[in-house]
Amino acid sequence: MKKFLIFALLCVTLTACHDTRFVLSDSVPAEPSYSRTQHYTWWGKKSTIDTIQVCGSAGNVAMVEEKENAGQSWLRYLTIGIYTPVTTAVYCKQPRVTNYRAAQPRE
Repeated sequence: MKKFLIFALLCVTLTACHDTRFVLSDSVPAEPSYSRTQHYTWWGKKSTIDTIQVCGSAGNVAMVEEKENAGQSWLRYLTIGIYTPVTTAVYCKQPRVTNYRAAQPRE
């Protein structure tokens, strides 16, 4: 039993952080035009990002990416998946300065 628990703990600590990418262009800039932490729970996502407002038009969106870093993974493990924070980044084909702020969830 002790070996199983050590193996299970090792599997949990060595699992990779997850990434999701939607690539919509042949060339993607190195830096995102907008980046923000999104908060997922069992009952849904707390907010959304309007990529058209960030990039100015749907044709200007190059890539949307969600990444989970090590600290965010630990939060997911500690809450048994009830709460999962991820960092979402929007890359525009022609980077532009944006004042976009995602709508905050209503309580």
